[in-house]
Amino acid sequence: WNDYGSSQYIDCALHLTDLKAKGLIGSVALTNFNTKKMEEMINKGAEISSNQIQYSLLDRRPDLKMNEFCKASGVKLLPYGVLAGGFLSSKFLETDVKDVVLDTGSKRKYSSVIRNFGGWGNLQKLLKVLDSIGKKHDQSIANVATRWVLEKESVL
Repeated sequence: WNDYGSSQYIDCALHLTDLKAKGLIGSVALTNFNTKKMEEMINKGAEISSNQIQYSLLDRRPDLKMNEFCKASGVKLLPYGVLAGGFLSSKFLETDVKDVVLDTGSKRKYSSVIRNFGGWGNLQKLLKVLDSIGKKHDQSIANVATRWVLEKESVL
């Protein structure tokens, strides 16, 4: 939603809930709504099935409030960015940041997520831990990172 200053997102969610009740749509889902806005919609009577949000080992914001709210309200999370544009993979293990080319929109986006995570050094520490866990279970770094997100109770 592009304007949280207006409560039209609540009206929209309620209208979609009415369409669902009439059998015209199967469910009402959201993308990138924060916990407070989801709670407002649900408290007004909207039936929200899921919220698609960025969620990974590098971006754990949903752990602050959203996971608990979703568990309590029955809303499922549909995560994107689970592998942070591929950065959470063996391809970048022990890669010098100077050798990384930000040649796609996805890499540029997730490079900012990495900066917010604490930078390339912290990413390398995380990749080493994921690699160690993966080797114990004969799994890739990407599989371990994905599994971490999928183990969250609220994730669809």
